[in-house]
Amino acid sequence: MKKRKVNPKLGLPAPKVLTKNTLLREAQERETLRRGFLALQEKIKNEEISIPFVFFTAVGAVNAPIFEVDIKLTSTRH
Repeated sequence: MKKRKVNPKLGLPAPKVLTKNTLLREAQERETLRRGFLALQEKIKNEEISIPFVFFTAVGAVNAPIFEVDIKLTSTRH
């Protein structure tokens, strides 16, 4: 059986060889990225978010005091 080569004129990268070792390495990378994302999500979920409010009229900003609302995220969508 003749082995086919990738046509160099196409400009496409050669296909990856999927061995057990590369599949295992990709699965480990995915798991590392997933754990990092979950850790970042927990960190953000536990922080308070301050949202400042300023009221404007047709003339400009109102001379009322500016206040902030503190919000703490309690859940995330899955």
